[in-house]
Amino acid sequence: MILLPNTTYVTLYSELAEAMLLEFHSPKPEADLYVTHENGHQSFTEAAQDQFDDFSGIVENVLRGVGIGQDFHLAETENMVVVPVVKGQADGIN
Repeated sequence: MILLPNTTYVTLYSELAEAMLLEFHSPKPEADLYVTHENGHQSFTEAAQDQFDDFSGIVENVLRGVGIGQDFHLAETENMVVVPVVKGQADGIN
């Protein structure tokens, strides 16, 4: 399995799910999918958020099906050392 840093994985499935949402509603104006709040932040409408969540689930299932997952925080692994294990030597280093 290919493990991506959590932030990369979330960005990947989010971007793909949003692209699916926009394509699904094409050529409907994006204004129908987003709402701008008083503080200026923009988010999906409630209906669009529900669809985004559904598309996110589909994308995550596809990623998992092809062996892509999330499992670590990049900052925690920056100093990791990869040590190859030779078959038959997994119990210790000789």
